Amino acid sequence: MALCPQTLFAQASQDSVCVQQLQQSVDELQNQILSLEKTNASNAARINSLEQSISRLSSTAEENRVATQQLSSDFTQSKEDFSSTAGRLSAGIDDVTNNLTNATSVIRKNSTLGLVLFVILLFLLAAAVFFFFKKLFVNNSSLSKLQAAQDELQKVQKSIQEESVKLDSKMVDILQNQIAKSDIEKTAPAAEPDHSLVISIVNEVARIEQNLGNMDTSVRGVSNLKNRAAAIIASLKSKGYEFPKLLGERFSDGDNMIATMELDESLPTGTQIIKRVVKPQVMYKGKMIQAADVVVAYNE
Repeated sequence: MALCPQTLFAQASQDSVCVQQLQQSVDELQNQILSLEKTNASNAARINSLEQSISRLSSTAEENRVATQQLSSDFTQSKEDFSSTAGRLSAGIDDVTNNLTNATSVIRKNSTLGLVLFVILLFLLAAAVFFFFKKLFVNNSSLSKLQAAQDELQKVQKSIQEESVKLDSKMVDILQNQIAKSDIEKTAPAAEPDHSLVISIVNEVARIEQNLGNMDTSVRGVSNLKNRAAAIIASLKSKGYEFPKLLGERFSDGDNMIATMELDESLPTGTQIIKRVVKPQVMYKGKMIQAADVVVAYNE
């Protein structure tokens, strides 16, 4: 009986140490979350700047495309004009030949005049051919310059996308590091788990996947980054989290979501389809801990 108080005291001391350790772990996770949010904000600003650059470049590409179409139209018109002119000249030459044949006796009386007329006719024909090929060369040169500008624009756009992939790869490194350092599953049985870190990670992965969806697979690092993002989601699913598939699904007014409606007249009347997921729906053991934020295309 004398040992009981000592045993109870030792147990109380051990519980106090455990509480202090848990408190230290919570403080460390909160600091990591704050650091992650700051990093996310910085990267979001850089991504926004890159997206604006891509938008400006896309606008320039559209202007170049319109100019190219106009030049192609001018080139086609020039070919038609040349064909028409060549036909008229051919007909004119035939007429002159017939006239020369019919008026041989008259030309013989004034051979010098006939020679001059023939030289003038040949000169006019040569001038017409020269001006046509000169215009053709100018049009081809302009088309080549526009094509070179479009190729350079595509290189710049691809370079910007590769830089965006590098930034997102660094973000994925941070997210994976956060998951590795924190033990999401270990929580006191009576306490509700703190899902703030998981929600931050899931929202960031959703943003990365949305960016990757707008890129060509030929961009360096896209496939690898997609696989790494999918691995993070799979890791969270193994810890009891669920992320229902929403993209492409039908939307109902009663769904528990934050929805932004966009009119799309190409859809059948009365249709409402989720066309983009800004923030995914997050479930934990059957309970929703984050409502989805989506963009819905509809047609009345």
